[in-house]
Amino acid sequence: MPNEIFLTMSISMLNAALEARVQAFEAQVNLSRHDIKVLMHLTEPKRMGALAEDLQVLPSTLTAVADRLEQNGLLQRTRDRQDRRAWLLEVTDAGRTLQARARAMATEGFRTLTGLDTAEIETFVNLMQKAMNNMTAESCLVEVKP
Repeated sequence: MPNEIFLTMSISMLNAALEARVQAFEAQVNLSRHDIKVLMHLTEPKRMGALAEDLQVLPSTLTAVADRLEQNGLLQRTRDRQDRRAWLLEVTDAGRTLQARARAMATEGFRTLTGLDTAEIETFVNLMQKAMNNMTAESCLVEVKP
């Protein structure tokens, strides 16, 4: 089997295994993928508009997610001291605890599934970054015809 086909199939299998772990975590913490993604992205207080742009979601989508996370005590809204019209989203202590659990699940899950050590993961990261940098919106959106 050519290496390219082996890699394509292996990456697909790894993705499916990682996806299963993420779904199990979502069920365990009773949060949606969007909720977890927003929570994981917030490493410091951030304006809602900037966060929506970073995550490439509509502000209204982020507002709904922020409402759920705030109701669950995982984040809070505070006024931006530099612009009192704007709101900042900030992770609470409970949110930081959940962030740590999610990071541990992702890190341990990846290491368990791949069997890679720290140096091998660094090499994999460098190779994936090269692949990601090579991909463009045009190459990713090419229509496949049967």
